[in-house]
Amino acid sequence: MAALKNRKLAGTQFGGIGFKGTYTGGDMLKLYAVNILLVVFSLGLAIPVVLNRTLKFNVAHTLMTGALSSTAILQEGQDAGNIGEGVEDEFDSGVDLDFGLI
Repeated sequence: MAALKNRKLAGTQFGGIGFKGTYTGGDMLKLYAVNILLVVFSLGLAIPVVLNRTLKFNVAHTLMTGALSSTAILQEGQDAGNIGEGVEDEFDSGVDLDFGLI
């Protein structure tokens, strides 16, 4: 599985940026084993922790190569238009929850 992830990253290009994976089977085995134990023994309450651990692991084992030009990532400017004008009137329920606190 580690070799597959490394191969997928090696074949990924985005503009002038390439990616390289440094995954190893042992590291992935440890990650998945601890993640499974966390979920099982916490009765699922540790799922956010497991997701965070997995994301950190993926970020730590992915390298970016190449040069990124700042002109390649400029956002295209567009006019805002008037698509959402008057929407607040449609959602206004007329109910005011004034508790007299202010």
